[in-house]
Amino acid sequence: MSLKQLLHLTPAGLIEARLQAVTAGRFGLIYDSYHPQSAFRQQFPLRKDYLRFAAAAALRQCRLLDYQLVQQWHRADHAEVLFWLRLQAPPRPVDAWLELAELDRTAHGWRYRCGYRLSWPEPPAPDTVDPERLRLEGLCF
Repeated sequence: MSLKQLLHLTPAGLIEARLQAVTAGRFGLIYDSYHPQSAFRQQFPLRKDYLRFAAAAALRQCRLLDYQLVQQWHRADHAEVLFWLRLQAPPRPVDAWLELAELDRTAHGWRYRCGYRLSWPEPPAPDTVDPERLRLEGLCF
């Protein structure tokens, strides 16, 4: 997926593209999908440094086992996407978590600003999750 294609994605579409990119080992897309002001981009100001890190960390071995969009909220230039996923990242065991992703609209389309994750064994029903709980208890990155 190119930067031009990222321009036309919805917030949920951007999340799905990021998940597909992880399992396909397309870490350039992951980097490009981050908001320029995100903490991630502060940690990796240069794309090539992140690509080097991803290769060294063997992130290409990740496998997405299951994914479910739970809920999403949109305002003019801000969106939140709540999703659940199960991921295998050897040598670790299978992880399952619920994530509340915050995205901001830029001149280049929606970009991932940050996320809040909690371990969550099974996909929840949409009305059973309080997004504020994820903000308060979840691991923020």
